[in-house]
Amino acid sequence: MGYNFQGIGNKDCIYIGEKILIENYAIEHFISHAFVSHDSIWNLVSANKSFNSSKSDKFPLFDKNFISFFALKK
Repeated sequence: MGYNFQGIGNKDCIYIGEKILIENYAIEHFISHAFVSHDSIWNLVSANKSFNSSKSDKFPLFDKNFISFFALKK
């Protein structure tokens, strides 16, 4: 059984739209650290750990993910 975060950051992965359980939680660079070499808060999001691994150093799909990223940051 996993745990949902209560009041800690966002609860849904902006990439896959599913609740992030504690065992699948990762802090992710929206724009890869390889391209923006710092850990500024504007570039960090909560993400599903397996999606984060598969994304690797690739850019996110902006057409699909930017609106969710923007909504999280405003």
